[in-house]
Amino acid sequence: MNTACVFCIDDAYVMPFQVFFHSLQATGSIPADTSLYILHTVALSSTSIGTLQASLHRYGRSASFVDATSLIPADLPIRPGDHVSPATFYRLFIAEILPPEIEQAVYLDVDMLALRSIAALFQEPVQQLLAAADHCSPDNEIRLWGERGGTYFQAGVLVIPLQTWREQRILQRFFAVMANEQERIQWWDQDVLNISLQNSWDRLPIWFNVGQHARRLGESVDIFSNIRLIHYDGSRKPWNSPINDVYVELWRDAFKQVFGRPFKAPAPVYVRLASSFHRKFLNLLKSRVRV
Repeated sequence: MNTACVFCIDDAYVMPFQVFFHSLQATGSIPADTSLYILHTVALSSTSIGTLQASLHRYGRSASFVDATSLIPADLPIRPGDHVSPATFYRLFIAEILPPEIEQAVYLDVDMLALRSIAALFQEPVQQLLAAADHCSPDNEIRLWGERGGTYFQAGVLVIPLQTWREQRILQRFFAVMANEQERIQWWDQDVLNISLQNSWDRLPIWFNVGQHARRLGESVDIFSNIRLIHYDGSRKPWNSPINDVYVELWRDAFKQVFGRPFKAPAPVYVRLASSFHRKFLNLLKSRVRV
């Protein structure tokens, strides 16, 4: 089967992609004959594209960069202040964006780190409309499906049978949900996918997408004996906040491998506020000194 690996990137995620892709290469995760596609809009600059091309070339890889701007509607369910860009919705359009000869796609968010190989995903037989990992969040199941709950998957790692999506016109389902289910959509395209494909998805082992909810399993399961992909989902990322735990340290180790220097974590808010106050206080004192 002709399977591609697909990423969606804008300028804000160029560096995280470089760290993630290094970990994919180090773990032998993407088969050598797999085509790589990077979906983007004008939010990915020509400079960034050049940086990504050079980075891939160091591993003997190349990617097709596809500007999907004309395919993405302007009225996406994104609220002011949300920490996502329209790029996150590209998952919904993959079957239309990729060439018709690509029969299946492995989609990967780029806020991840590979600890073990995920090559098995590229041979995953998908029986239904999608293969994904459980989100491990009953609150989202109840939010969408009521007090009896239901199923809810995490959309950061997807195995998509593109030919089936094309034949069954799945994109039309997504458009209908975005138009008619606005009040139910909280987590953007992930909710669109869950509403549209309810009970029509195969479960991947949770180790292929260990996000913040799944990491709570660590109390009863030895995650580090099984984990394949760490997913830094949510707004707080290893590169934009001062959070510090074992998962963040793993990402920072990978950053150092890629760039040859330690990652400089942002200072906590209270430190930044204190520094700002200190500077203002010194400036005030200087303004009152008479020479």
